[in-house]
Amino acid sequence: MILYVENTALPHIIKFVAGEVLTEESYEFQTTDEAQNSPLAKQLLQYPFTKKVFITANFIAIEKNNLVEWFDVVEELKTIIANHLNSGQRLIISEIIKKRLISVYVEMTPNPDVMKFVANQILAPNMIEIKSKEQVYRSSLAEELFHFPFIREIFFLGNYISITKSKGIDWGSVCFDLRDYIAQYLQEGKEVLKAEWNYPDNHRAYSTMEKNILTVLDEYVTPMIVQDGGNIRLAGFNEDTKTVKMFLQGACSGCPSSVITLKEGVENILKNFFPDKVEKIEAINGLSHHP
Repeated sequence: MILYVENTALPHIIKFVAGEVLTEESYEFQTTDEAQNSPLAKQLLQYPFTKKVFITANFIAIEKNNLVEWFDVVEELKTIIANHLNSGQRLIISEIIKKRLISVYVEMTPNPDVMKFVANQILAPNMIEIKSKEQVYRSSLAEELFHFPFIREIFFLGNYISITKSKGIDWGSVCFDLRDYIAQYLQEGKEVLKAEWNYPDNHRAYSTMEKNILTVLDEYVTPMIVQDGGNIRLAGFNEDTKTVKMFLQGACSGCPSSVITLKEGVENILKNFFPDKVEKIEAINGLSHHP
Protein backbone atom coordinates (compact mmCIF):
# COMPACT_ATOMS: atom_id res chain seq x y z
CA MET A 1 0.00 0.00 0.00
CA ILE A 2 1.32 3.43 -0.93
CA LEU A 3 1.79 5.68 2.10
CA TYR A 4 3.09 9.22 2.08
CA VAL A 5 3.67 11.88 4.72
CA GLU A 6 1.75 15.15 4.68
CA ASN A 7 2.37 18.13 6.92
CA THR A 8 -0.58 20.00 8.37
CA ALA A 9 -1.28 23.58 9.35
CA LEU A 10 -0.49 22.55 12.93
CA PRO A 11 3.22 21.85 13.35
CA HIS A 12 2.65 19.28 16.10
CA ILE A 13 0.35 17.13 13.92
CA ILE A 14 1.44 15.11 10.91
CA LYS A 15 -0.57 12.87 8.57
CA PHE A 16 0.27 9.52 7.03
CA VAL A 17 -1.97 9.30 3.98
CA ALA A 18 -2.86 6.04 2.26
CA GLY A 19 -3.84 5.53 -1.34
CA GLU A 20 -7.17 3.98 -0.36
CA VAL A 21 -9.96 4.35 2.16
CA LEU A 22 -8.99 2.91 5.54
CA THR A 23 -12.23 3.39 7.47
CA GLU A 24 -15.64 4.97 7.06
CA GLU A 25 -15.66 6.12 10.68
CA SER A 26 -13.43 8.50 12.64
CA TYR A 27 -11.57 7.55 15.79
CA GLU A 28 -9.43 9.45 18.28
CA PHE A 29 -7.23 7.81 20.92
CA GLN A 30 -5.28 9.52 23.70
CA THR A 31 -4.23 6.57 25.89
CA THR A 32 -3.33 2.92 25.36
CA ASP A 33 -6.41 1.95 27.39
CA GLU A 34 -8.64 3.82 24.96
CA ALA A 35 -6.87 2.07 22.07
CA GLN A 36 -7.65 -1.50 23.10
CA ASN A 37 -9.66 -1.99 19.89
CA SER A 38 -6.85 -0.63 17.69
CA PRO A 39 -3.47 -2.41 17.91
CA LEU A 40 -1.84 0.18 15.64
CA ALA A 41 -3.02 3.13 17.71
CA LYS A 42 -1.97 1.31 20.88
CA GLN A 43 1.52 0.75 19.46
CA LEU A 44 1.88 4.39 18.40
CA LEU A 45 0.73 5.65 21.79
CA GLN A 46 3.49 3.70 23.52
CA TYR A 47 5.98 6.25 22.21
CA PRO A 48 6.49 8.87 24.96
CA PHE A 49 6.15 11.72 22.48
CA THR A 50 2.75 10.66 21.11
CA LYS A 51 -0.17 12.65 22.52
CA LYS A 52 -3.01 11.54 20.23
CA VAL A 53 -3.67 9.23 17.31
CA PHE A 54 -6.42 9.99 14.78
CA ILE A 55 -7.71 7.33 12.39
CA THR A 56 -10.14 8.52 9.75
CA ALA A 57 -10.98 8.20 6.05
CA ASN A 58 -7.70 7.56 4.17
CA PHE A 59 -5.14 8.76 6.70
CA ILE A 60 -3.70 8.33 10.16
CA ALA A 61 -2.62 11.47 12.00
CA ILE A 62 -0.37 11.73 15.02
CA GLU A 63 -0.09 14.60 17.45
CA LYS A 64 3.20 14.86 19.34
CA ASN A 65 4.55 16.79 22.30
CA ASN A 66 7.83 18.73 22.41
CA LEU A 67 10.11 15.80 23.27
CA VAL A 68 11.17 15.21 19.65
CA GLU A 69 11.22 16.80 16.22
CA TRP A 70 9.33 15.17 13.36
CA PHE A 71 12.46 14.63 11.23
CA ASP A 72 13.84 12.37 14.00
CA VAL A 73 10.89 9.98 14.09
CA VAL A 74 8.77 10.36 10.96
CA GLU A 75 10.40 7.55 8.93
CA GLU A 76 10.16 5.11 11.81
CA LEU A 77 6.47 5.95 12.29
CA LYS A 78 5.82 5.63 8.58
CA THR A 79 7.39 2.17 8.56
CA ILE A 80 5.30 1.01 11.52
CA ILE A 81 2.07 2.24 9.95
CA ALA A 82 2.90 0.84 6.50
CA ASN A 83 3.82 -2.58 7.93
CA HIS A 84 0.55 -2.72 9.83
CA LEU A 85 -1.55 -1.73 6.82
CA ASN A 86 0.28 -4.18 4.51
CA SER A 87 -0.04 -7.04 7.02
CA GLY A 88 -3.77 -7.20 6.46
CA GLN A 89 -4.55 -6.55 10.12
CA ARG A 90 -7.63 -4.50 10.84
CA LEU A 91 -7.23 -0.96 12.06
CA ILE A 92 -10.19 -1.42 14.39
CA ILE A 93 -10.67 -4.94 15.77
CA SER A 94 -14.30 -4.38 16.69
CA GLU A 95 -16.54 -1.41 16.06
CA ILE A 96 -16.54 1.08 18.89
CA ILE A 97 -20.14 1.56 19.89
CA LYS A 98 -21.08 5.20 19.90
CA LYS A 99 -23.86 5.60 22.41
CA ARG A 100 -26.60 8.02 21.61
CA LEU A 101 -27.25 10.40 24.46
CA ILE A 102 -30.78 9.91 25.69
CA SER A 103 -32.54 13.01 26.94
CA VAL A 104 -35.82 13.21 28.82
CA TYR A 105 -37.60 16.46 29.57
CA VAL A 106 -40.69 17.14 31.65
CA GLU A 107 -43.93 18.76 30.55
CA MET A 108 -46.88 19.70 32.71
CA THR A 109 -50.36 18.57 31.67
CA PRO A 110 -53.81 20.04 32.44
CA ASN A 111 -54.18 17.26 35.03
CA PRO A 112 -52.25 18.28 38.18
CA ASP A 113 -51.73 14.63 39.10
CA VAL A 114 -50.17 13.75 35.73
CA MET A 115 -46.76 14.71 34.41
CA LYS A 116 -45.47 14.02 30.91
CA PHE A 117 -41.92 12.69 30.41
CA VAL A 118 -40.77 13.17 26.81
CA ALA A 119 -37.79 11.26 25.40
CA ASN A 120 -35.78 11.77 22.21
CA GLN A 121 -36.67 8.27 21.03
CA ILE A 122 -39.84 6.30 20.35
CA LEU A 123 -40.96 4.38 23.44
CA ALA A 124 -44.17 2.76 22.22
CA PRO A 125 -45.34 2.75 18.60
CA ASN A 126 -48.91 2.24 19.80
CA MET A 127 -50.77 3.48 22.83
CA ILE A 128 -50.51 1.49 26.06
CA GLU A 129 -52.30 2.32 29.29
CA ILE A 130 -51.21 0.56 32.48
CA LYS A 131 -53.58 1.32 35.31
CA SER A 132 -52.18 -0.98 37.99
CA LYS A 133 -49.21 -3.15 38.95
CA GLU A 134 -51.16 -6.16 37.70
CA GLN A 135 -50.79 -4.88 34.12
CA VAL A 136 -47.00 -4.43 34.08
CA TYR A 137 -46.63 -7.64 32.06
CA ARG A 138 -46.86 -5.28 29.09
CA SER A 139 -43.78 -3.18 29.85
CA SER A 140 -40.45 -3.75 31.58
CA LEU A 141 -40.06 -0.01 32.13
CA ALA A 142 -43.50 0.22 33.72
CA GLU A 143 -42.61 -2.70 35.98
CA GLU A 144 -39.58 -0.76 37.22
CA LEU A 145 -41.47 2.51 37.57
CA PHE A 146 -44.15 0.94 39.77
CA HIS A 147 -41.44 0.42 42.38
CA PHE A 148 -41.93 4.12 43.08
CA PRO A 149 -44.74 4.00 45.67
CA PHE A 150 -46.36 7.24 44.51
CA ILE A 151 -47.04 6.05 40.92
CA ARG A 152 -50.65 5.07 40.23
CA GLU A 153 -50.93 4.84 36.43
CA ILE A 154 -48.65 4.91 33.38
CA PHE A 155 -49.56 5.81 29.82
CA PHE A 156 -47.22 5.28 26.84
CA LEU A 157 -47.63 6.83 23.42
CA GLY A 158 -44.96 7.62 20.86
CA ASN A 159 -41.99 9.28 22.53
CA TYR A 160 -43.54 10.09 25.89
CA ILE A 161 -44.82 8.62 29.14
CA SER A 162 -47.63 10.20 31.11
CA ILE A 163 -47.36 9.24 34.78
CA THR A 164 -50.17 9.66 37.29
CA LYS A 165 -49.08 10.17 40.90
CA SER A 166 -50.89 9.56 44.15
CA LYS A 167 -52.82 12.38 45.79
CA GLY A 168 -50.88 14.32 48.36
CA ILE A 169 -47.53 13.89 46.62
CA ASP A 170 -45.87 17.08 45.40
CA TRP A 171 -44.39 16.75 41.89
CA GLY A 172 -41.61 19.11 42.91
CA SER A 173 -40.20 16.54 45.33
CA VAL A 174 -40.16 13.58 42.93
CA CYS A 175 -40.34 14.85 39.34
CA PHE A 176 -36.66 15.27 38.54
CA ASP A 177 -35.58 12.08 40.29
CA LEU A 178 -38.14 10.27 38.16
CA ARG A 179 -36.91 11.98 35.00
CA ASP A 180 -33.31 11.01 35.75
CA TYR A 181 -34.34 7.43 36.46
CA ILE A 182 -36.17 7.12 33.12
CA ALA A 183 -33.26 8.69 31.22
CA GLN A 184 -30.74 6.35 32.84
CA TYR A 185 -32.95 3.34 32.11
CA LEU A 186 -33.18 4.26 28.43
CA GLN A 187 -29.48 5.14 28.22
CA GLU A 188 -28.62 1.61 29.35
CA GLY A 189 -30.55 0.25 26.37
CA LYS A 190 -33.09 -1.68 28.42
CA GLU A 191 -36.36 -2.73 26.79
CA VAL A 192 -39.41 -0.53 27.23
CA LEU A 193 -42.04 -3.01 26.08
CA LYS A 194 -41.71 -6.67 26.91
CA ALA A 195 -40.72 -8.60 23.80
CA GLU A 196 -43.16 -11.43 24.48
CA TRP A 197 -46.18 -9.13 24.78
CA ASN A 198 -48.27 -8.41 21.70
CA TYR A 199 -50.63 -5.51 21.28
CA PRO A 200 -54.20 -6.77 21.71
CA ASP A 201 -56.54 -6.44 18.79
CA ASN A 202 -59.21 -4.13 20.17
CA HIS A 203 -60.69 -3.31 16.79
CA ARG A 204 -64.35 -4.00 16.23
CA ALA A 205 -66.80 -3.33 13.49
CA TYR A 206 -67.90 0.31 13.63
CA SER A 207 -71.18 1.62 12.31
CA THR A 208 -71.12 4.21 9.54
CA MET A 209 -71.84 6.97 12.05
CA GLU A 210 -69.08 5.78 14.36
CA LYS A 211 -66.61 5.82 11.47
CA ASN A 212 -67.61 9.39 10.72
CA ILE A 213 -67.10 10.36 14.36
CA LEU A 214 -63.68 8.70 14.38
CA THR A 215 -62.64 10.68 11.32
CA VAL A 216 -63.53 13.98 13.01
CA LEU A 217 -61.83 12.96 16.26
CA ASP A 218 -58.62 11.94 14.48
CA GLU A 219 -58.39 15.22 12.59
CA TYR A 220 -59.64 17.83 15.04
CA VAL A 221 -59.45 16.41 18.56
CA THR A 222 -56.88 13.67 19.15
CA PRO A 223 -53.72 15.63 18.17
CA MET A 224 -54.54 18.37 20.67
CA ILE A 225 -55.29 15.94 23.50
CA VAL A 226 -52.26 13.74 22.83
CA GLN A 227 -50.05 16.81 23.09
CA ASP A 228 -51.34 17.27 26.64
CA GLY A 229 -50.32 13.74 27.57
CA GLY A 230 -53.68 12.04 27.24
CA ASN A 231 -56.05 10.43 24.82
CA ILE A 232 -59.73 9.83 24.25
CA ARG A 233 -61.02 6.76 22.48
CA LEU A 234 -64.43 6.13 21.04
CA ALA A 235 -66.32 3.54 23.10
CA GLY A 236 -69.49 3.70 21.06
CA PHE A 237 -72.42 5.71 19.76
CA ASN A 238 -76.05 5.25 20.70
CA GLU A 239 -78.23 6.44 17.82
CA ASP A 240 -81.40 6.37 19.95
CA THR A 241 -80.06 8.67 22.67
CA LYS A 242 -77.67 10.45 20.29
CA THR A 243 -74.91 9.89 22.85
CA VAL A 244 -71.21 9.44 22.14
CA LYS A 245 -69.32 7.48 24.78
CA MET A 246 -65.58 8.01 25.26
CA PHE A 247 -62.78 6.33 27.15
CA LEU A 248 -60.50 8.85 28.89
CA GLN A 249 -56.86 7.80 28.99
CA GLY A 250 -53.53 9.09 30.29
CA ALA A 251 -53.69 12.66 31.56
CA CYS A 252 -57.36 12.87 30.61
CA SER A 253 -58.37 10.14 33.04
CA GLY A 254 -59.49 11.78 36.27
CA CYS A 255 -58.49 15.23 35.06
CA PRO A 256 -60.66 18.01 36.53
CA SER A 257 -60.64 19.86 33.22
CA SER A 258 -61.49 16.81 31.10
CA VAL A 259 -65.22 17.30 31.60
CA ILE A 260 -64.94 20.88 30.38
CA THR A 261 -62.83 19.71 27.43
CA LEU A 262 -65.42 17.13 26.48
CA LYS A 263 -68.44 19.37 26.97
CA GLU A 264 -67.18 22.67 25.64
CA GLY A 265 -64.71 21.28 23.15
CA VAL A 266 -65.31 17.83 21.76
CA GLU A 267 -69.07 17.86 22.21
CA ASN A 268 -69.43 21.17 20.39
CA ILE A 269 -67.19 19.96 17.55
CA LEU A 270 -69.23 16.81 17.05
CA LYS A 271 -72.51 18.73 17.28
CA ASN A 272 -71.30 21.11 14.58
CA PHE A 273 -70.30 18.26 12.28
CA PHE A 274 -73.34 16.11 13.03
CA PRO A 275 -76.29 18.40 13.84
CA ASP A 276 -79.45 16.56 14.96
CA LYS A 277 -77.39 13.32 15.28
CA VAL A 278 -75.13 14.02 18.29
CA GLU A 279 -76.51 15.63 21.43
CA LYS A 280 -74.09 14.72 24.21
CA ILE A 281 -70.88 12.99 25.22
CA GLU A 282 -70.38 10.70 28.19
CA ALA A 283 -66.95 9.86 29.61
CA ILE A 284 -66.02 6.35 30.69
CA ASN A 285 -63.17 6.45 33.19
CA GLY A 286 -61.18 3.25 33.61
CA LEU A 287 -60.27 0.49 31.22
CA SER A 288 -59.94 -2.39 33.65
CA HIS A 289 -61.99 -4.68 31.45
CA HIS A 290 -59.60 -4.25 28.56
CA PRO A 291 -56.55 -6.46 28.07
